[in-house]
Amino acid sequence: MSKKLKLTPWFPGEVKPVRVGFYDRQYSDTEAGQKCYFLDYWSGAFWHYGNGKAKRPRDRTLNQMRPWRGLAVKP
Repeated sequence: MSKKLKLTPWFPGEVKPVRVGFYDRQYSDTEAGQKCYFLDYWSGAFWHYGNGKAKRPRDRTLNQMRPWRGLAVKP
């Protein structure tokens, strides 16, 4: 059984995370009207594509202004 982690509220893309690491980022709506979320990596300067498992960030994302959220408590 997995334990649900407490997450922060969504932040607008203009606000950047304080800590380096992986964060949920909101992408476009689907045809069914649902939001798509992916784990991307914040390097401290830029967002990079990531799947939450990569030890190294991938290429920089094209859109640096997507909404994001992270863990509300230290893991």
